[in-house]
Amino acid sequence: MFVSIACNVLNKSWLLIGTRRGCVQVFLPNRYHKTVNKPSNYVSCSSQLSETELRDKLRVCSTTKELVTRLSEVFVQQGVPESRLSAEYIVATSFGLSRKQLLRGEPTLLSQLEPFYSTLTHNALRRLLREPVQYIVGNWDFYNLTLKVRQPVLIPRPETEELVDRILKFWKNVLRRGSTGEVTRCLEIGCGSGAISLSLLKGWKEFTGNNNILKVTALDIDPQAITLTKENACIVLEDEQKRLLDIHLQDITKFRLDDNKYDFLVSNPPYIPEAEYRTLQPEVIQYEASCALLGGKDGMEIIRVILRGAKNWLKTGGTIWLEVDPSHPKLIQDFLHKEPNVGVELLQVFEDMSGLARYCKLLVI
Repeated sequence: MFVSIACNVLNKSWLLIGTRRGCVQVFLPNRYHKTVNKPSNYVSCSSQLSETELRDKLRVCSTTKELVTRLSEVFVQQGVPESRLSAEYIVATSFGLSRKQLLRGEPTLLSQLEPFYSTLTHNALRRLLREPVQYIVGNWDFYNLTLKVRQPVLIPRPETEELVDRILKFWKNVLRRGSTGEVTRCLEIGCGSGAISLSLLKGWKEFTGNNNILKVTALDIDPQAITLTKENACIVLEDEQKRLLDIHLQDITKFRLDDNKYDFLVSNPPYIPEAEYRTLQPEVIQYEASCALLGGKDGMEIIRVILRGAKNWLKTGGTIWLEVDPSHPKLIQDFLHKEPNVGVELLQVFEDMSGLARYCKLLVI
């Protein structure tokens, strides 16, 4: 097999992102980072590497430590971002280990077993083609859960963990005041891998105690996202929690309620503006579903649908939690002034860990 690799690489920095559990390196460009009013800066890179040549480069290694170093060097030569960490994850996955297990253990002596090198070479070639490490590994940590991830469903980002954390802390305070009933109902629009809904269900009892039950309805327009959410629910939820989750394939523009309204809505909608979407790195634009990223000309297309429908879906006093582009809080405020009949008020805007306006909390009035 001969692989020709030719791609345009965006000349932007890759970010070391700190989460509440420490530092996590992200193997794809931060889709939320935006350079305003600057043209995209691409560097052309091309490489040709055969499977046999790659395998020969790796076979000279006698330990896993040497193997990680050699593979990292190959990635550097081929212009793959985060070369060392990519190599660590790929070697670990090929051994059937986690990265932590690989790094904690003693350097393992390697044999020339063909199955191992076939798997390693296959995974390394996928990374050389700029496939995100998350898809190669097949799972990723999100808010104390390990979730399956699979192309083309959106890979959960650390920014969204912070959104989950804010929602849980908010409801902890609400329920302490005794200002709600025994059941709280949540609607998630655009569930993707299920990261938000599943994290809320898993964290609800810890944050709010045993006096309130959370019921979640998770919607997505992508059948592959619905399938992945169901798979992850089966993995991470207890039987009792599974009964509290409804997952539906649904176009939000046609969503109608059949029963009681919801107490709050959460969404990490597609919000990247068209102009910015065209500048994203290959890891994103070639592998993740555009319907989970692209939000129309100004990134507000689905956000407007959500705001217009919120009064029909939520109780009066219900809250809306959105992850947005930093340009959106002002656009949302302008939209609400122009269309006051939607019955929604912007309450607060929160910054993410990078200091960018990332989250909007709104109220149905």
